This record gives sequence, C-alpha cells and structure tokens, in this order.
Amino acid sequence: MVRRTILLLFAGLLAIKLIMEVSGLQLIRTADSDIMLKKEMIDEPGLLMRKYNVIFSKAGFDFGFVGNEQLPTEISIVTIFAGTNVKVPPNIPFRVEAEGAFAMNRMPPGNLSSFGRIYYESCEFDPGRPYLTIRLSTVLGTASVSYSNNP
Repeated sequence: MVRRTILLLFAGLLAIKLIMEVSGLQLIRTADSDIMLKKEMIDEPGLLMRKYNVIFSKAGFDFGFVGNEQLPTEISIVTIFAGTNVKVPPNIPFRVEAEGAFAMNRMPPGNLSSFGRIYYESCEFDPGRPYLTIRLSTVLGTASVSYSNNP
C-alpha cells in the first residue's frame, strides 16, 4: 500500500514537472509546437520543429520528408495524457530515446516500456555518421515509433 502510494505520488510529481517544463507555468498559452485538444499530422518540412508538446491530443509525425542531407537532426516530443505515433523511413538512420511513467512507449520491433527508459537504434544507425535523434517523454499516454512504407 505504501509502495503504491509512493509510486503514484512520484508519477504525479513527474507529470506536474513535465507540464511545468512544457508550458512555463502558463497552461493556457500554446506555441506553434504545442498540440493541445486536437488531432494533428506533421508530415511536411514546413511543419518541422525541434520540440513538440502533445497534451490531451493525438499527433502523428511522418518523417518521410527528412533526407540524409538534413541530418543530424534532433526532435523532442513530450506526450502527456495523449497519443503520439512517429513514422520514419527505413533508409534514414535514427536513434530513439524514450522515457515514460504510467505510459506505453513502443519501438519498431515491438519492444514496450511502461516505466523508465527504452532505447532503439535502426539498422542504418552508425554513431560515426549523421543520424536523426528522436527523444520521447511520455506520461499517462502512448507513444509508438514505426517504419513508414515509403523509403
């Protein structure tokens, strides 16, 4: 009972911390990279930003437009009470660093994590060459990474 209470308290504090980082204590303010209370698809270069906050929403990210000439690129996606789906073409080298609390982070081979961290590196990944880095932070939500059909 005490252990469960401590875990719930920790998860609540982590959620509050992430919300405060995302919003700068102004929960009503939204920036172009905030996806709140709506469904959104990011699938063209003009929409690409370095950090996204997905809160009470569903967001899809298809990085099929990212080419090797645009690497290295780092993208951070924070998901709170929401769902995020990321698609990456198989010919782009990428690395995923995901962390979560009361969440489901799913990587391409089907590996799952509900608490803590999980990492994934694509077959094309080589740390000596430019690559795409995707950082996922998920609290009380889901985030999945998969390969897109278009190379």
